[in-house]
Amino acid sequence: AQPKACQLLGCVGVIAEVSEEAARKRYNQGWCQELIYDLNQLIVRIRECREKKLATSIGYVGNAVDLWERLAKEKDTLVDLGSDQTSCHNPYQG
Repeated sequence: AQPKACQLLGCVGVIAEVSEEAARKRYNQGWCQELIYDLNQLIVRIRECREKKLATSIGYVGNAVDLWERLAKEKDTLVDLGSDQTSCHNPYQG
């Protein structure tokens, strides 16, 4: 529900998912409006949406740690709110 909430609130939401199958399922069901596989492309898209004040939900197919580390290297702040939805009760299946 987080991707849809971002759209409704006028935000740029990025949802990291290591499973391409799970990310594609969320995209096909309409939960995410875009899928991006490359971190550099993702950063460009986040900036573009923020500058144009476009609300969107982006599924990033990759590791959340890689995403956070890349965001931390940016000179400007691209994140207003962060959250982790790891299923701690099911660490191997998420």
